[in-house]
Amino acid sequence: RRYAEAETCLRRVIVIRDLDEGVQDTCYMDALRSLADFYIYHKRHTQATQALETCIGLFKSTFGEDHLGLSRYCNTLGNLLYWKGEPEQTLQCYQEALAIREANYGPKHPEVADSLLHLGLFYSRVDGRRAEAS
Repeated sequence: RRYAEAETCLRRVIVIRDLDEGVQDTCYMDALRSLADFYIYHKRHTQATQALETCIGLFKSTFGEDHLGLSRYCNTLGNLLYWKGEPEQTLQCYQEALAIREANYGPKHPEVADSLLHLGLFYSRVDGRRAEAS
């Protein structure tokens, strides 16, 4: 496989998006998330975490704390942190995603159900949290 070339291409996309619209543009953030996905796939979790945290910071500063796009990044970072064995940070990410979706969609939307699913699975898999899942 040509992983080095793939990473180079993803990094070039980020540079081009930055030059074109700047880091506050969603295309830049999506390109950075794609690089994070690449890092996750290749078990480069530290780099993936940094990329996702950058996306979250940019989203918050550009669009505010309750922008729907932010919930995607929170869930992705939550999944990564779960696999890294960081349960408190995982919980914080999943709760943030849920709060954003409930604020934007209301309590009965399918996207809210998706966030509740993340939380329920998290609670059922983490010691000391099983009672919260029910």
